[in-house]
Amino acid sequence: MSKEIISNIIFVAAIMMLCMMWYFAWVVPNTDRMYSIMDCMEEIRDMSEDGYNYCVGEMNERR
Repeated sequence: MSKEIISNIIFVAAIMMLCMMWYFAWVVPNTDRMYSIMDCMEEIRDMSEDGYNYCVGEMNERR
């Protein structure tokens, strides 16, 4: 194989690795956090911004 093809394969692999790291480091935890906040808002039956802020505060206290 030529060096150009090898460097392109390495570049694509590096980009894919960065995308996977971003997905598992940010997207998955943030989605779990948002679902927890939505569950809290359903439990307190308050879908307003005040309910959101309350649930965010509750989530922060649990940490």
